[in-house]
Amino acid sequence: MLPLCRKRERHLLTNPSRAAFLMTEKHSPVICDQISAMIIISGGEMNATELSETELKNLKESLLFQKSAILNKTHEFKVEQSSIPTVADEAEAASQDISNNISIHLHERDRTALYAIERALSKISDGSYGQCESCGEIINSRRLQARPFTALCVDCMEETESHSNLFQ
Repeated sequence: MLPLCRKRERHLLTNPSRAAFLMTEKHSPVICDQISAMIIISGGEMNATELSETELKNLKESLLFQKSAILNKTHEFKVEQSSIPTVADEAEAASQDISNNISIHLHERDRTALYAIERALSKISDGSYGQCESCGEIINSRRLQARPFTALCVDCMEETESHSNLFQ
């Protein structure tokens, strides 16, 4: 059995809850013993972020504000969609159709953002906020402040975008 790489060791030391999850997965007893030893050596529970309590509180408030704004937009979208007037002119109908398509597209984008906000809020509550979902590294605090509901670090996001650009 190969020992854990340095990057994985650093990740597990900063996130013991992930280490516990790994120990319940399909890993050998050798790796589980290494993980347990790292947690004991590191002193147990550590935060997944490099943010202070006040920064984390501010980010949570920002996420809640964004969530509220999106929910208000959703209500307005539903009202707007239920009261679409009938038009007689073909040009007005085409314009109305384009306007509706844009509204639907923006609504879908807001729904995606709302989902990401909900995930970020749940991560704050379980203590794993600020950890990249792809590589497990800590996301830079400046990135979290710029985009509080991000799930990937800059490197992983760039890699994801480069892969998606290949298929377009």
